[in-house]
Amino acid sequence: MEQNIDQNEIHILIRKMDELIWSEVYHDTIRGSRWLDPKLAFSPGRGAIGYQMMYVLYRVLDEFCPESILELGMGQSTKMIGSYAAYKKEKTKHYVVEHDEEWINFFSNNFQLPVSTEIVRMDIEDISVEMGEGEDRHYTNVTQYAEFASRLNGKRFDFIIIDGPYGYRSPEYSRIDILDILPACLKEDFVILMDDCDREGERQTCELIKLMLDDAAIQYYYRMYSGEKDVMMITSESLKFLCLM
Repeated sequence: MEQNIDQNEIHILIRKMDELIWSEVYHDTIRGSRWLDPKLAFSPGRGAIGYQMMYVLYRVLDEFCPESILELGMGQSTKMIGSYAAYKKEKTKHYVVEHDEEWINFFSNNFQLPVSTEIVRMDIEDISVEMGEGEDRHYTNVTQYAEFASRLNGKRFDFIIIDGPYGYRSPEYSRIDILDILPACLKEDFVILMDDCDREGERQTCELIKLMLDDAAIQYYYRMYSGEKDVMMITSESLKFLCLM
């Protein structure tokens, strides 16, 4: 007797299996780490970053050794970057943009960030922005950080991690804040990570980032790392090896 196969359930199962594999790869990778305490507790998954992001984040920090880091959204990635920044001391500056003051206080009480990490609290706002050209021109609702460009203008980063603000509230082109300071905010060697690219809004924003780099004649490479969720990595030409991990 034939049984109907639910393709969506198979897709979910494959993603869960991929996540388990990434977990094993991540734990093997951090073994004997110079700067990440093996006893440091992480809670990946659900609303937080997944193991594929944990792996990619660790490899970028450990092998690229960025010196100017911008992180949008405070969470599990902040623990890892904070540990790296503490190890590098004055050689690294780490900015964390977060809107929720209660979460900032809770996180700070449970994890000691180094002096080289600066929390930049910004309110969030829901706005309507015009997107597209010609017949495709339309307005879409976007959740973004208030005063993002004015607060960060003039700063340059070699590593940008985008996991905030809320992406699910924007049906398309979510987490577009970084577009207001690109490409001037990038150093010559750079890595950009966008979490939650299994959602349409984050994928569309990544396409706009690539278009902006094209317009600025900046050579780049990119790759999607997939587990239960998807993470897009965009790197400068000099760091294209990170897309082959």
